[in-house]
Parts: sequence; C-alpha cells; structure tokens
Amino acid sequence: RPLQAGASLPEAAALDEGLPEPRAPAAGRRYRDRALAAFFDFSRGQDALARGDGAAGVAWLARAARRAPDALWTVPAVSYALSVTGYAAVGRGDWAAAARAYGALADLHPDQAGPLTDLGVVREKSGRMAQAEADYRAAVAREPRSPRPWAALGALLWREGRREECADAYASAAALAPGDAALAGWAARARARAGR
Repeated sequence: RPLQAGASLPEAAALDEGLPEPRAPAAGRRYRDRALAAFFDFSRGQDALARGDGAAGVAWLARAARRAPDALWTVPAVSYALSVTGYAAVGRGDWAAAARAYGALADLHPDQAGPLTDLGVVREKSGRMAQAEADYRAAVAREPRSPRPWAALGALLWREGRREECADAYASAAALAPGDAALAGWAARARARAGR
C-alpha cells in the first residue's frame, strides 16, 4: 500500500534483511528471494490469525520458517507469533488451536524442551494423557537437564497414580533445581505413597 512521504515502513527491518549482498550478487539474490517470499508467507499468516483462522495462520507461519530458515528475521519472528498464538489460545481454552501453535513451535525448535512441554500441558488439559506423557518424555529427551519437563511429567504421573515413576520424575526435577523445595517435597510424597 502507498506510504505518505516521510513515513517509515514498520516491516522495513525485515525487508532490509532480504537485500542482496553486493560482494556475492547471485547468492544475495537467491537469499533475498527466499527471505522476501518468507516475509509474504509470514504476512499471510498474520492476516489469517487476525481473521480468526488459526489453522491457516499457523500453516502460513510454519511455511515462512521452512522457506527461509537462514534469513535472520524468520525464526525469531515466527517463534514469537506462534508463542503468542498458543498463549492466546490457552487463555480462550481452545486446546486444538493451542496444540497446533505449540506443535509448530516444537517443530521449529527441535532442540528445545519448552515448546514440547507446553504442547504436553495443552494435551493434558484436553484429556489426551497418553499424548501429553509422550510430549513430556520427548521434551526430557531434548533437554534432559531442564527441570520443567521432568516436573510436568511428575505431575501427570501423580494424577495417574503411578507413584514410583512419579517419584523418579520429581527427584530428577529436584536434582536439577536444588533451590525448589516443592519439587523435593513432591518426590518425597510420591516415594512415601509408593512405599519406598
């Protein structure tokens, strides 16, 4: 759309990121084309989300990240948009939309436990306990030194009455967060209930 004289384009930083590199024009053009194509996908995703079409919005955002993962703006911008989308969906109690957003975020960051833990929480809230447990275990595998997925797994196992496994999960979380007395307390409580 036309801009008034002297007005700045809010997306200018993202567009500047796609400019060709003068020292390697052919590589710069390829990079620019991918970065700009990703920007248009990102814009379509934002428009779809604004219209309330979460499925299309998340799909466009994921496509933007796949199209140009090497463009410096794509992964941070898409990550933020998916995080906000998931958070807003949780606030509305729309578990399907939240799962879609956090699932895409987990795919975007295959080395991070956080998005998978969030996905597990959403699935647990929607009653999909087996999937939630699988998400928590996958999150633990991604980042075994993060206490959050261990604690989430412990909480799920407590609710399911699986006390021995629960004690082990909470003990792992407590070992990784030594200042958190609540985690150690839950581990002790689960051990006592399990008769250990």
